[in-house]
Amino acid sequence: MRRIILLAAALAAAALTVPAVAGAHNTTWYWSETLAGNRLKNLDVVFDRDGGVRDVTRAQCAARDKNDYIWNTARTRRLYKHFNCAFLLRNGAVWTGVLHVTGKKKFRMTNLKLYAGSNGILQ
Repeated sequence: MRRIILLAAALAAAALTVPAVAGAHNTTWYWSETLAGNRLKNLDVVFDRDGGVRDVTRAQCAARDKNDYIWNTARTRRLYKHFNCAFLLRNGAVWTGVLHVTGKKKFRMTNLKLYAGSNGILQ
């Protein structure tokens, strides 16, 4: 329960203004908020600093701009390109960042920050 609360708090803290990634504007792919969280969890995160892959065990994403969307084909779900996300790593660290869709199963993270309420240490 504590980790869910940390994720929710971290997601709220991630709602800072960050410039969009140029590659995200060149893609025709849009994702739902649920899909963004699932892709982040299933594809994990690579940190540029050391190139290490971190195992994401839980992720939650919300659209950065609720007014910037397209409808899916059935017009039942809104799809977006940019998301504020919070995610929990296997080591217990909670991170926040902005996810930018760059392809069908590709994304780029910017503004990655270790959430202050997290007691995990990046391994």
